[in-house]
Amino acid sequence: MEVADLPGGAAVRDTQDGKNGHLYFSAAEWAALVSSVRL
Repeated sequence: MEVADLPGGAAVRDTQDGKNGHLYFSAAEWAALVSSVRL
């Protein structure tokens, strides 16, 4: 998995299969995801 920090959000892609494109998360969505998986 690769994450690109972008203005206003983040993009995530699978490094094993680049044909599948990427997912874009707004800054608020990314912050919610990261805070929910941190231990």
